[in-house]
This record gives sequence, structure tokens and C-alpha cells, in this order.
Amino acid sequence: MSARNESSYPGSMNNTRIGWPHPSRILSSTLTTWFSIIVLVSVVGAVFSLILLLVMLMQRPLLSKSVLLLFHLVLLEFVICAILNPMQHVASFRNLRGDPSEIDCGHFMVVYVTCVFTGYWNAIMLAIVRFLAATSNVAYKRVTTR
Repeated sequence: MSARNESSYPGSMNNTRIGWPHPSRILSSTLTTWFSIIVLVSVVGAVFSLILLLVMLMQRPLLSKSVLLLFHLVLLEFVICAILNPMQHVASFRNLRGDPSEIDCGHFMVVYVTCVFTGYWNAIMLAIVRFLAATSNVAYKRVTTR
């Protein structure tokens, strides 16, 4: 048996005769597509969060305790969508392309995790208020009145 010639297989890196794209081009286009979709989702989330924040600020009678919980939750989501997620995605994109970024991961993660867990606690409080509103009108009024 003769030894196989690796350059004749379609998956070989040395195969230029068939014209298959080099793996780095595939990786580059995949990364660019991934980055574009992630940035689009972050921008759309930030824009809708900002619109919701502006509407909440313009409506003075809506400033009750439950609306303040909603406002705080939307504000946290805006910070995550507009600032923290794009920073994280740009750093990942640059590192995957071989261009290291200078982000202090320790401080960044403290801010990111604090925002995320604050949002979780806010959502829990909002769920409790909504549960009381649905099950006990007296308890809901006691919790929401000043």
C-alpha cells in the first residue's frame, strides 16, 4: 500500500486546486456575522429601553412604587444593553481575531455581575408586588401606599 497524499483530500489545508476557502476566512466571516448580530441586538435593546425610560419619565402620575421598580429594572437593562454587553462583545471579538484588548476583567465583572444581580432582585420584588396585586387587594394596597 502506498502512503496517502494528504494534499489531495478536500479537507486538506494544502488543497488549493479545488478552491475551498481557507479556514481563517471562514472563521473571520463567522466572527463578523456573529459580531454584527450581537451588536444589532444590543442596539435594538438599548433603543427600546431608552424609549421606555423616556415614556416613564414623561408620565408624572406613573411614579408609584411599582413603576419605580419597573423604571429601575429598565434602567439596569439599558446599562447592560448599551454599555456592558457591547464592551464585552468588542473585547471577545478583538481577542478572537488576534488583537488583544485592554479591559480590566476583574473590575468589569464586578460591575456586570452587580447590575445583573440587582436586576434579579428587582424582578423578584416586582413579581412579589404583582402576586400581591393578583391575590390580595388589601395586602397590595398596604405594600404600595406610602
